[in-house]
Amino acid sequence: MCFDIVMGLEEIPRGAKVTYREAVRGVVLKDRDLILMVHTSKGDYKFPGGGVEDGEDHLCALIREFREETGFEISETIKPVGIITEQKPDVFEKDAYFVMKSYYYACKITGENGIQNLDQYEKELDFKAVYVPIKEAYIRNKELLESGTTDINTWVERETLCLKKLIYL
Repeated sequence: MCFDIVMGLEEIPRGAKVTYREAVRGVVLKDRDLILMVHTSKGDYKFPGGGVEDGEDHLCALIREFREETGFEISETIKPVGIITEQKPDVFEKDAYFVMKSYYYACKITGENGIQNLDQYEKELDFKAVYVPIKEAYIRNKELLESGTTDINTWVERETLCLKKLIYL
């Protein structure tokens, strides 16, 4: 594994109410400098993937989420790449915290992209699977973070950190 990063709060107060979520994200490289990302109507790039459901292992969740967001089928997971843990106050419950641990996996995919099966918010954000140079995705996300706009997707900071790590591997 190449990285294990904690974002946000360094520590959660002892005894605090915490909602935990696990997610998996696929890293697919092509021609050494291109990466498969999901591009949104807000101009950012995110890694394909999402939440692990109850009773689901990481591989099953990754296959399901990847297919839903990109239409591609994962043929092989190569290795874990890294983990990013986000720790922050819960926006839905006062005096509670939210911790999401995202596991990034290097993957290989088969064939052409098929039909996406997007959630409503993903349709509204016009999710599109695209190959993009890694540095271009990083720079675009970084520009959004530095722009001062408050209308950016919640994942942009996390995904920018991961892209930066991948550039310097």
